[in-house]
Amino acid sequence: IPAISLEYRLDGIDYFGIDDYSGMYELTKHIVNEHGAKDLLYIGGMEDHTGSNIRLKAARDAAALRRVEIPDSNVIYGYFSAAPATEFFEKWFEARNKKLPDAIICANDIMAIGICDWLADHGYKVPGDVIVTGFDCLKIAQENTPSITTVNREWLAMGTRTMEKLIQKMNGLSLFVLQELYKK
Repeated sequence: IPAISLEYRLDGIDYFGIDDYSGMYELTKHIVNEHGAKDLLYIGGMEDHTGSNIRLKAARDAAALRRVEIPDSNVIYGYFSAAPATEFFEKWFEARNKKLPDAIICANDIMAIGICDWLADHGYKVPGDVIVTGFDCLKIAQENTPSITTVNREWLAMGTRTMEKLIQKMNGLSLFVLQELYKK
């Protein structure tokens, strides 16, 4: 059966996924270079999530260009969800005597929105008091107030390339095989 996996590598199946590194690298480089951010907090998905860890490496690499470090103490995990992200952020914030970082770099838009909501609920302004970024370019992040600076994952382009590859794979099958597949 012709198959293509999106976002997850599976043995024996063609794969299409996004570049977790480049977008986060460019976003972090912009925050450090253009906004002068030196104290960065990274909120990742899960400690063992490959994409989240690649994004963290990209953020650290980009920050290092300006001799800015993201120490382990400035890395927390929000499980790609708003509630855990804000819960762990609040604990981190309290442990720092309520000192905001210059920027909060989130591994996805949902966590960034949750952090922005928490900050607003506590009287802080984004981006006035702190910069908050996301990753995914979800419509809800673009429509959020404030809108979230985010990395566009190019879902439409990836979907188009995936369909083109799937059609190529199907064109390589005989009509008989295709008819048998569609009977199932």
